[in-house]
Amino acid sequence: MIWGLDLTYDLDRQSWQADSSHSRDRGVKGSKGHICDLLKSTYRVLLSRGLKGCYVYFMDKSTERFVGAALSQCPWPVEPEEEAQEAPFRRLPDRGGAAV
Repeated sequence: MIWGLDLTYDLDRQSWQADSSHSRDRGVKGSKGHICDLLKSTYRVLLSRGLKGCYVYFMDKSTERFVGAALSQCPWPVEPEEEAQEAPFRRLPDRGGAAV
């Protein structure tokens, strides 16, 4: 995923800055207000959709430093052996019926 210049973090002001001129999203272009919240929500969804991870390229280095620092405080990634112990599904008991 490429994190563009539409949503950047200003380290001096300690705040997010939104610039709709750098976005190609019609929802952002047509939005009258709350552009920053809309873009943060969009990036949150994009970052959370990877099943095995997500590679991110940041066009703005301040944003890269901020997000990297925030992620370094999270308890991720899950270690492979911990992930393997938890089954993603539960086998249902055989009831003797026909296979579906």
